[in-house]
Amino acid sequence: MLFNVRYVDGGGEVQACSVGAHDVKMAIREVLFNKPDCTRVLDCVLANLDTVEDSIEQTLG
Repeated sequence: MLFNVRYVDGGGEVQACSVGAHDVKMAIREVLFNKPDCTRVLDCVLANLDTVEDSIEQTLG
């Protein structure tokens, strides 16, 4: 499944990306692991083809 995740980076700006994961918990873990500047996850929702963010992260899990 593909999730849209919004998070706050180290500079305090809101960033967004799309993450492929099995569930919400795994998507949040992927963002925290792959985006070292992430300080807080704001939301994580299922994406569809109309709402996929520009940056797509892949998970191997």
